Amino acid sequence: MGNTTGHGDMKSAHKPSVLLEVEDVNKRTLGKLIIKTVGHEGTETDEEGTYLRRQIQACISNLEHHKPALWKDARVSFYGLQGHEYVIQSGGGRHRFVVFLDAKDEVTLTKRI
Repeated sequence: MGNTTGHGDMKSAHKPSVLLEVEDVNKRTLGKLIIKTVGHEGTETDEEGTYLRRQIQACISNLEHHKPALWKDARVSFYGLQGHEYVIQSGGGRHRFVVFLDAKDEVTLTKRI
């Protein structure tokens, strides 16, 4: 379903900690990112894992706010508390999003221009 690349496998100068390449960013593929990075529901996690799970779940909740075709060529970046970058990408990643915790302690999905 998806191809996962570790830190040393990308060719660019900036390398995310985890890159999951998929055909389409959707609830199922984001769920796979949760399992890859945090583990299954009920898995005991540290603060980093809890924070990352919260970000990915917020992204799942916001998928329908954009046209479905957009998610076939998208790149969504999540940042952990330790500064690690977790990325899910479809196509060439033309439509870029960042998920982060804002000043109100709420998870926000922002489209980058």
